[in-house]
Amino acid sequence: MSAQNGEPKKKGGKKSKSPKDPNCPKRVYTCPHCQRSYDWNYNLNRHLKYECGKENAFQCSKCGRKFPHKQNCVYHLKRKHKIVCDTIDQYMTSGLVLFRGAQGPGGQVAKVAAAGAGLGAAATPGAGTPSPRGLSPAP
Repeated sequence: MSAQNGEPKKKGGKKSKSPKDPNCPKRVYTCPHCQRSYDWNYNLNRHLKYECGKENAFQCSKCGRKFPHKQNCVYHLKRKHKIVCDTIDQYMTSGLVLFRGAQGPGGQVAKVAAAGAGLGAAATPGAGTPSPRGLSPAP
């Protein structure tokens, strides 16, 4: 315990700058493309990955409004349309939140985009059809 005020002594010798310290300059993270600024680097990285220069990927099936994040669309459905589900994923599976982006919500390429770009197995000539016996090329 600290002898001065009776509080336990904090472990670790490093002193961190308190964000509440009025004398400490506030750190600002600014997008190099659109000049939008954020207090935290994490938020800037999220903006660069999902928002800046990209069309909003999630769409409300009720009114057509688009949002950059799934959670924003779910919040919109709760507030504006009074639709409440137990989990966020239920909004997606029930078709209330529609995904319109090039990548899936988990980062994988969307099936519609892959098929449209000719990346699917069906787009490969001969894929999915068995080759006749005896006509296979020699190794």
